[in-house]
Amino acid sequence: MDAAMTLTRERGLYGWSIRDLVAAVGTSPTVVYRRVGGRDALCRRVVEAVLKMIEEPDDFDVIAVDADRRGDGDWGQPRGPRRLTGNAPPDRLR
Repeated sequence: MDAAMTLTRERGLYGWSIRDLVAAVGTSPTVVYRRVGGRDALCRRVVEAVLKMIEEPDDFDVIAVDADRRGDGDWGQPRGPRRLTGNAPPDRLR
């Protein structure tokens, strides 16, 4: 697990393979697959370990967002001309 954390720190989560891990640890791929269950399972463990390192601040306040006050008018509305799809007549499709 420590080697997987180190490789992730150096190369990113998707920047290393089981072969890289095996070379760093000095074991065989079979041992890694039997002990961990594959790269996906190992990556999941790495992510869980990183998340455990993150501490929530003591003065963490939740800010409620008023859905009616978006600040930008109709920001959620699509912009530009509307495209008609589905059963619309071909002359109305643009």
